[in-house]
Amino acid sequence: MRLVKEEGTHLRPDGEEYYFPNGTFARIVKGIVAAENIDDETKAAWVGKYVDAYDDVRYSFFVAVK
Repeated sequence: MRLVKEEGTHLRPDGEEYYFPNGTFARIVKGIVAAENIDDETKAAWVGKYVDAYDDVRYSFFVAVK
């Protein structure tokens, strides 16, 4: 998630006030959802820390999971 934050901060297209790196985030979500070696408790903790806490992350999460 630090990479998503840094990309959104430093690689934002010119003229845009806000940029959320959906491509990078979608790859992270797909990796977490598909990972067989991550237990459900760890996945739930990640969802609680990021998805439940931030509206933009929640929206992008559901777009990536669809």
